[in-house]
Amino acid sequence: MKTRQQAERSHEIKVGLTFLIGILVIIYIIFAVGRHQGVLEKRYLLHFYVTRVNGLQTGAPVRLNGVRVGSVVGISFIEEVGNPKIKVSVEILRSVQKHIRKDSEAYIGTLGLLGDKFVSITAGSPDQPMLNDGDFLVGMDPIDVEKLIDESVAAFNELKDMTLKIKEITDKINEGQGTLGLLLNDPRLYNELMSSFELFTVLKNDLESSDGILAKILRDSTMYDELYTFLKNVNILADSLVNGSGSAARFVASSEVHDKLVANLEQISQILQKIEKGDGTVSRMLNDDALYERLVKAINQLDSLATDLKQNPRRYVTVKVF
Repeated sequence: MKTRQQAERSHEIKVGLTFLIGILVIIYIIFAVGRHQGVLEKRYLLHFYVTRVNGLQTGAPVRLNGVRVGSVVGISFIEEVGNPKIKVSVEILRSVQKHIRKDSEAYIGTLGLLGDKFVSITAGSPDQPMLNDGDFLVGMDPIDVEKLIDESVAAFNELKDMTLKIKEITDKINEGQGTLGLLLNDPRLYNELMSSFELFTVLKNDLESSDGILAKILRDSTMYDELYTFLKNVNILADSLVNGSGSAARFVASSEVHDKLVANLEQISQILQKIEKGDGTVSRMLNDDALYERLVKAINQLDSLATDLKQNPRRYVTVKVF
């Protein structure tokens, strides 16, 4: 039979063994979970700058192409005049260091529309240098969800207003108001339009079947070539008048010829004015009826004399022979 001291000693041994087994189980769980979560793996520190974090907190997960590879360990403001920035520091597992290169980008994402924040890193190109402890990633600003929602609400309101205006316009069109409403609802326009199409069809058939000038021009390439040659010659003539050195070009381009022509026209205008006023011999010959009649009478007499001279030359010419 055990003594009291032996019983107490046996109880203490059992308690100690139980406590030791519990500690061993806890240590095993810690190592198992740490191995699974990478807690006990070696890590290195990377940084990146953004202008806002949208609620990102220390301890948030860091993912590389969707796989968790670390956590956020620091968020701090960087004081720069006119360029405020936020520095985000993350710890990354050494085992994935080869995948994070100089061209890798880091941005803040959201688990769901309004869920927790996390940092996502993209894998870099193999030809780029690998980032080491303390290096900086290329930081990308996250999408401002609140601003996006506000802009969406404003855009929705504008779309709503535009829809109402379109509805008002369509209602007026359906009621036949305005020019467009009349065009769409008046059957006379359709009838006139169909008549126009029929007229064009008849004209087209006439041009295809007739032998008129317009049909020949449309069908005969020779007339087209002649018309083209004529227009080309006209263009050459116009160019020679503008840029040439002949008489016609000088007449068109020379201001001296223009001035002389204007002066001559002014002199002719003055002469005509004098004739209209009755000044000078020419004016009297044109405006005096008596002078005109005497002149006509003298011309008639000369005509009669010439006729008689032709018929009876002996009456006016005498020939004597010695």
